[in-house]
This record gives sequence, structure tokens and C-alpha cells, in this order.
Amino acid sequence: MPDASISIGEHIQSARESMKQAVPQLVHVARLGRLTLNQLKFPVSAAILDWQGKVQAGPFTGIRFPRSGTGNFAEILGSYEVCLVPVLEQVIARKPDLIIDVGAAWGYYSMGLAMRCPSSRVIAYEMDRTRYDLMQKYNRINNLSHRIDMRGECTVTTLAADLRDTNYPFILMDVEGAEDFLLQPHIAGIDRAEMLVELHEGAVPGITERLESRFDKSHLIQVIQQDDLSNHHPPPDINPFVRWQWSRLIKEDRKEPMTWMHLLPRLGPAA
Repeated sequence: MPDASISIGEHIQSARESMKQAVPQLVHVARLGRLTLNQLKFPVSAAILDWQGKVQAGPFTGIRFPRSGTGNFAEILGSYEVCLVPVLEQVIARKPDLIIDVGAAWGYYSMGLAMRCPSSRVIAYEMDRTRYDLMQKYNRINNLSHRIDMRGECTVTTLAADLRDTNYPFILMDVEGAEDFLLQPHIAGIDRAEMLVELHEGAVPGITERLESRFDKSHLIQVIQQDDLSNHHPPPDINPFVRWQWSRLIKEDRKEPMTWMHLLPRLGPAA
């Protein structure tokens, strides 16, 4: 089954990379299209948020942020994957010596955690070259280039090397199904690692059950479902135009509700 997961993950990534390499201008066209659409859908408020260019609320408030052409407004409003915030705050309070963000995209989590955990070493893996370049740009804008070790592909070998000689590592992973291949209990040091993994049952059926069986002896496991955002309210000091359109702005436009797995090691500092 791991072989199936790696082929699916690599196939998705390869298709994206091939398209971007063949016609790199499409990336800029797509971003411009999303940016324009957002300005039309959310008059005034979209312009304000894009002009301010900072995360407005949540655990990573103040991080400089790419304009909405890279996606929707959930990240910039601090409502993105809000169900994970309690776990992230616990991780930040525990002060991991190493943070590994696998599938870092433009760097929302790697930059936010680097900002909140100044004593932690941070590694960010991202295979998509356009996202990697965007992350590099915003690491520089946020004065975090010296804090974040940017890399391309994460493998079992590189993950094992990263975990070597660590006391309390934290792994955050969103890799479109390749978690089935990457997360193996035989990796030295992974029994000490706290992990937060986005699950991709659609791409790799049975991944939830397999990860539970692999790590049930070494970790306490919690499955987290995506929240209903209807009760997620704007911060009191948010711009009035943004407040007016808040319930529409925070929608993440996912095809289906997402699920994550939180794995807390039974031994070590996180325990």
C-alpha cells in the first residue's frame, strides 16, 4: 500500500510541475484571475485586505502575506484550518527544538511557527517550484530567511536524518497522500515526534486506519474534523467592510470537509 500512496502523490505533483514548467506564464495568469475575481466578489474589503497584506488574526497575526491571487482570504483572516489552532498553541507552548513542515506551500505554517517559536530550528519542504519561490520571497519579507531551512523533496531518508539527535521534534505534514509512505514507525526518533497530519482518504483510501495501527503503541492519537465556521466571529478591531463580508470571506472553498490526525508521543517532552 505505501507504494500506491507514493505513486499517487508523485503523479499529482508531477502533473502540476509538468504543466508549470511547460507554460510557466499560466501561474501568473491564474493568480491574476483569482485576484481579479476576489476584487469583484468582495468589493472594498478585498482591496483593503490585499493592500494591508498581513494576517489579521489567529496564532500568526502580523505575518506578511501574498495577495489573494494565491488563494482565498482564510489565511489572511486567521480563520484558516481554525480547528487546528488549539493543537498548534499547545505545540508552541511546548517549545519544540525542531519543527518540520512537509508540504509547506508558500510558508503560512513554517513562517508562523518560526515567528512564534524563536528558539526552534525550522525546516520547510516544498516540491512545487512556484510555491517554493513564493515562500522564499515571503521568508525574506518577514525577515525569517535565516530561521527557515528551505528544501525541496522530503523522503524517508531525509526525514530520518532530520530527526536524528532531536529531543522534541514537531512534524506538520500535508502531502496529498504521500503521508502513507513518509510516516513509518521504524524511522529512528519518530516515536518522540509530535505530528499533525492532514489525511487524504480520497487519494489513499484507508490511510487513517493504517496510521492509527502504525503508531498506536508510540502515540496518543486524535482525529480532528474540520470545523463549521458559522460561529467563528471576526476580531473586534477588524475593518468594518471586512466585518460586513466576514462570513463569506472566511470560506475555504474545499470540495469536502478535511480531516487531520494529531499524534502525541507517549514518551518524551510532549508527553
